[in-house]
Amino acid sequence: MVRCKGDIILKFVTQEQPNQRYELCLDSRIQEVDRVIDFVAGCLPKTVLWNCQTAMVEGFVNAVKHAHKGFPPTTPIRLEVLLFAQWVECRVWDQGQPFDWAGALKAKLANPPGPNDTSGRGMIWIYKLTDHVEYVRVDDRYNCLKMYKQLS
Repeated sequence: MVRCKGDIILKFVTQEQPNQRYELCLDSRIQEVDRVIDFVAGCLPKTVLWNCQTAMVEGFVNAVKHAHKGFPPTTPIRLEVLLFAQWVECRVWDQGQPFDWAGALKAKLANPPGPNDTSGRGMIWIYKLTDHVEYVRVDDRYNCLKMYKQLS
């Protein structure tokens, strides 16, 4: 089991506290994707499971392939799922360089990958499968992809 350093546990300011909180740390290895799928399946209601599971897998894969490219495979990626009364918040934490998520998404939406392209759809899927997405830099050391989905 990968151990995440305690200093990566950071709190975002919110009016409401989650009813439940789940977290998992994984190595930066694409082979861990099955554990992402199982983790999310154990946290979420069926009404939002497929959308959030797909978004979390895409966020994890992007962290492995892009944010942690060139990093040791033991570099941890932290996953969090926070369940609130009306919505779920899914987080993927990485340690890569800062990234203009909104700008990259805008470019992808303006020029989406073609049918024969083998990559480039993950950000679009995350955007379309969730209700709101934020990508923030924290403590000049961590990035957090925060994805929100209504529970209705």
